Amino acid sequence: MIRRVFLCGLLAALSLAAMGQSRAPDVSVFADLRPTLSWREGEGGEAHWYDRAGRPSVVGLRLAFPDGKRIMVSQRLERLPSTADRDSLDEYFIEEPGVWRFGKQVLPIGSRASFRELAPAVRFDTRLAVANLPLSIAYADMGAGEARGVAGRIGRDLGVSFAFGEHWGTQSGTLSMIQKPGHALGKGSGFESFWGADATWISGIFRLEAEWMSFRSPEVSTLRELDISDFRTTWLNPTGEEKMTFGWARSWRTGENFFRLEGEFRAADNATWLPYTRLNKGRLDEFGFGVRVRF
Repeated sequence: MIRRVFLCGLLAALSLAAMGQSRAPDVSVFADLRPTLSWREGEGGEAHWYDRAGRPSVVGLRLAFPDGKRIMVSQRLERLPSTADRDSLDEYFIEEPGVWRFGKQVLPIGSRASFRELAPAVRFDTRLAVANLPLSIAYADMGAGEARGVAGRIGRDLGVSFAFGEHWGTQSGTLSMIQKPGHALGKGSGFESFWGADATWISGIFRLEAEWMSFRSPEVSTLRELDISDFRTTWLNPTGEEKMTFGWARSWRTGENFFRLEGEFRAADNATWLPYTRLNKGRLDEFGFGVRVRF
């Protein structure tokens, strides 16, 4: 029901936007494909249309209006298992970039590398009077048993994020550095609140990133509160086309450490190879490779 309301609102906004324009919008079709083949200890190989971080392959449509407003709709090629977000549509929204966004979207929480959840939401982007820091804040409602409440982030390269409400952390794009996308918490689970901090430094050909995530007030008795850290060091090819990332994630409640090595190497125009390896408790936990094709 919630998704239908947002879709109807998006269509109404599209009609109003079109009526107010003196000329037709620019229309473009796009695709972002991420076929991935992976192997896990004790399991056979798997082939999917989403990558190891839970980001799906999508095809979509963009409309850019003369007054700066934009509309985007994207369709998944494969639904992710376990995740609370079972829509075939990945995103659909209308926005005035840097001011507001209305529709289903990636919520403004953290760096999006460790906490990536989507929901129908109303989002506003502004700046605080103190230090002129950017603030993104959204009210999201994915429906019963799924993410609902207020979420946001304050800051630039150094930021603080928060989420309050219910069922946070249930989608496959969250905590992908310590679990497979198919092992997401799923609908009806999650946490009532989240807070986190993230920081990024760039020095020459290296990018250093650090992120802290705390999940509080579990929705189900089988869950425990989580405190997760994630450190990433990325080597950037001076040409800007290739990179290699080493990551270390730790669950401080259980003491588990997860190490990963990920690459991105040019394969052809608009295409890159994406090999990766992950270790847990000193053993090879998962490895695989994918291809990302964009046009």
